[in-house]
Amino acid sequence: MRRDMPQLIQDIRRGALKKGGLEGLSSELRAKLDARLGGPDEGRARELEHIMAAAGGCPSARDLWPRLHFILAVSTGSFGVYAERLKRDYAAGVPIYSPLYAATEGLLGVNLDPSRGDYLLPPKAMFYEFIPVRSQASESKEGSSIAEASKEGVIETKLLNELQEGNEYEVVVTTRCGLCRYRVGDVVKVTGFRGEAPLVEVLYRQGQLLDLRGEKLSEDVLYSALRAAVDTVFDGSNQRQALTGLEDYAAIPSVLDPETNGMAQNFEPAVEVATENKSVWADLSRWRS
Repeated sequence: MRRDMPQLIQDIRRGALKKGGLEGLSSELRAKLDARLGGPDEGRARELEHIMAAAGGCPSARDLWPRLHFILAVSTGSFGVYAERLKRDYAAGVPIYSPLYAATEGLLGVNLDPSRGDYLLPPKAMFYEFIPVRSQASESKEGSSIAEASKEGVIETKLLNELQEGNEYEVVVTTRCGLCRYRVGDVVKVTGFRGEAPLVEVLYRQGQLLDLRGEKLSEDVLYSALRAAVDTVFDGSNQRQALTGLEDYAAIPSVLDPETNGMAQNFEPAVEVATENKSVWADLSRWRS
């Protein structure tokens, strides 16, 4: 938005999108967007120009919309890196609120506090069971049932009143619509309790694992490790720069080694980090303590 703000201001001033802009946009959709602009708005255009000038060309969300109370989005698990990016800069001071934890299987949780990223599990929404992640070795796929997975061994489950704060669990539900002991595929962490009802944070999907040698490294573990590692990085001239945070990341299997029958030896993490004035992709092989 900051990059395209000058053009957005001109579009608002004219009350129509720039001709030739938004390549590939159909004439029908362009006409609908022009209609939504509601005609020329010189007053708002001037207001935005003043805001841009006062903010040095980098306005925040609150600068543009002073009555902005919160952003409706998910901010936990693998979405955390993007939520932190918003909180550091563009949406500083604006709560990111995810009111519901829901899926096609039904309503699983409700967020009662906009300042937090966890959910209360309503006891009457469905029947919950939980597989302790650290103590079970089941590799069943998302969408399978406990009955199917149990053919390969006993699976321990916990009920709502047996959950412990700080522990991680895979969610299993039995719903009013007929799903019986269905493995949703989400892994949650118990962050506390409201009365006797547990509060949980969604960490990752059960199938999102790094697995070259059977290590079963979850995305949450990778993300936490990279966040802890990102404190300083060398730029092209080997000058140390202070970082303001982790912007994005990926893990890619290393180049296949013919001496190991074509099997990759390890994952190569790539991270995008924010310095004080730009974002850069960092080569971790050049990092030093």
